[in-house]
Amino acid sequence: MILSLNTFSQNTDKELKKLVKQITADAKTDRDKAEAFHDWIAKNIAYDTKAYLSGKIHEQNLENTLKTRRTLCSGFSELFTAMCDEVGIRSEVVEGYSRGYGFDLFNREDPMVTNHAWNAVNLDGSWYLLDVTWDAGFMEGKRFKLRYSTHYLFRKPEEMIFTHYPVKTYQQFLERPLNAYEFTELPFLHGRFFDEKLRLLSRPERLVEMSLDQDYVFEMEVPKDRMVNVLLVGEDRQKRQDCVWVNRNGNKATIRVRFPKKGQWKAYMMSKTPEEKLYTDSGRIGFEVRTTNNDYFPLAYSPFQKELCTLNTPLKKTLNRGETINIDVLLPNYVLATIIVNGKWIPLESVGGNRYVLTYTVPNDAVEVILYGDKSKSGEDYTSLIKWEVK
Repeated sequence: MILSLNTFSQNTDKELKKLVKQITADAKTDRDKAEAFHDWIAKNIAYDTKAYLSGKIHEQNLENTLKTRRTLCSGFSELFTAMCDEVGIRSEVVEGYSRGYGFDLFNREDPMVTNHAWNAVNLDGSWYLLDVTWDAGFMEGKRFKLRYSTHYLFRKPEEMIFTHYPVKTYQQFLERPLNAYEFTELPFLHGRFFDEKLRLLSRPERLVEMSLDQDYVFEMEVPKDRMVNVLLVGEDRQKRQDCVWVNRNGNKATIRVRFPKKGQWKAYMMSKTPEEKLYTDSGRIGFEVRTTNNDYFPLAYSPFQKELCTLNTPLKKTLNRGETINIDVLLPNYVLATIIVNGKWIPLESVGGNRYVLTYTVPNDAVEVILYGDKSKSGEDYTSLIKWEVK
């Protein structure tokens, strides 16, 4: 619903009551009303980037916000709470630190510095958090790009804490509130991470030091209808996906990361459904790498993760000619498995529990080894799953 604000009089209270009545005309519950307020503000009010970047900030009151349709975060949050007050919904403005515009994994954080405002709302006896500013859009250069979302609508306290740290401790609404240091150790998890029903089973820190030649491994809970991946980006903006491997076992994803050279690396956690073309970024971890590992991972084709498969060995990109390897994989939904080398089919042995194994010596004239799986017993519908290079 788009309402004209050009005729707002100086009697702001009267006009606010009229606006709230229009916005909530079809709302039946307090949750419906709070969501309607969030949506109206996010779709009708833009962030005042000119004021923010110039430092020339006019008074952030309701009248200015409604007349100009521009404000800063305090104006967004004050307007939401004012609308809730009109219909008797308990709401608070929350001030504190957020990992918003300008945040970088490698920069020192000071959560005691207030740089943002958002809201808490009490619905059916429970506190939820929301950030209308972030759901209205984002800053792109010196301009604010309108892009409505609900990524920060009714976030649970244990979800919001990954990006928002209140000045008032009680406004974390956690059973055990975090101190500032504990907050800075948390990875960056976007609201999308929780919208997509992802959950960290191990808790990686925001910034990890890697001083040993070993994989970094963490686990996530992932719905069976979603695929996850990690994009590794170096400080030179080099993007690497052959340095990440994802094994799936039901709802659990085990993610292994290797680093091709020293320096700073960002790991972008991403997910999508099998039908979606592109992955979306939903979380980030930073790495300070002091060693290298040039033994990358093989190529996994889309069906490997879509069918929740696991590769135990060999977890390396390149096989050596004359090398004896032990292939060990879990292939749910497949009844046949084989590798093809130089046009020859070498079947894997089924040892039960969707597990297939093969001990094999790579021929001296081999170029690549490709693993295939077949869901039928006909042997006529094989799908490529993994490819190893041979040198």
